[in-house]
Amino acid sequence: MYNDKGERVPDPETAPNVKMIFKLYAKLKSSSKVAEVLKEEKVYSPNYYNYLKRGDHSARYSNCTEEEKYNWYGDRIYRMVDNQEYLGHYITQKTLKNSFKSKKITKNKSPYIFENKFEPLVTQEEFDTCQQILNMYACLHTPEEENNYKRLIVCGCCGKRLSFGKRKDRNTSASKYRYYCRNKECESSAYINREDLNEIVKKELSELFNTVLANKDKFIAYTNELTSHYDVNYLNSIEGKKRSFLHQKKELEGKLSRAKELYISGDLDVNDYKTFKADTEDKIGDLVTNYNSLCKDSETRNYTNEAYALINILESLKDDELTSTKVIGSLITKIEVTKSPRNKDVSVKIHYPNVWPLWL
Repeated sequence: MYNDKGERVPDPETAPNVKMIFKLYAKLKSSSKVAEVLKEEKVYSPNYYNYLKRGDHSARYSNCTEEEKYNWYGDRIYRMVDNQEYLGHYITQKTLKNSFKSKKITKNKSPYIFENKFEPLVTQEEFDTCQQILNMYACLHTPEEENNYKRLIVCGCCGKRLSFGKRKDRNTSASKYRYYCRNKECESSAYINREDLNEIVKKELSELFNTVLANKDKFIAYTNELTSHYDVNYLNSIEGKKRSFLHQKKELEGKLSRAKELYISGDLDVNDYKTFKADTEDKIGDLVTNYNSLCKDSETRNYTNEAYALINILESLKDDELTSTKVIGSLITKIEVTKSPRNKDVSVKIHYPNVWPLWL
């Protein structure tokens, strides 16, 4: 909320709830358990509180039950303990649009953060504790052998990494492990059951492996030819990425230059300028690192060695190992899952690091 001077200040009624939520999450290490405690303590939900104060959601809450007033959900707790604004930071440019013609809004991975602009509700230590729990959550609650596509599977629409967990099947009401997109701004919200994904991956890998092993001599001959010549398509794609990195670097340097001019003229606060300068220089440093990495990748690859290594792996594999974590992690770089907005069909695209897709 804001005071008469237009300054952002804590809401005296809800500020204690925020502090309590951070402490509860640090203790219970579960957003759903925190939500249950808030319900038991009969703490008004944010939506119901906004209805009381501003009349929001009047159609929903004008005749609601007593229980609906305290409807807290784990997802809401998750977003709160991940919100840096409770540290007193002002965050701007949280969302982006690809172009002025597009209506799609995506979350900005690198918003501008101006620290200590108003009174904090939690300490940095409390926030960091919750962040550690959030980062550990997937590892703590998902056994490694169950999530054999960890860090590989992404949404083909928004590009976000898919979450993994048990969800009830609408048709059978049975709980199944599935990968699903948690990005609420995603137009697709793709998801796929682990069993279905295993079948798709197993079928495609089997076909690829059988083709390679049945034509080993041709495969090796092809890779010999590739090794002796530059792979034009591969190099062209790298050159495109290098140009993109240089363009982004130039844009960031321009923004940094304009920020410096505003700082010199007195239109930009010194702390805001230092924060923006540090963030921008970090981004420029990342771009330079990625650019140098691409320069190394543009050198000629030894496809023949890759082919021999691949054949050795395939000849030692058993059928039940096709979807094991070890095989998937060594032979697959990314899996894109996309759900059609029209007919809801799910498609899967598998990306490989090895040379066989070029040959096939």
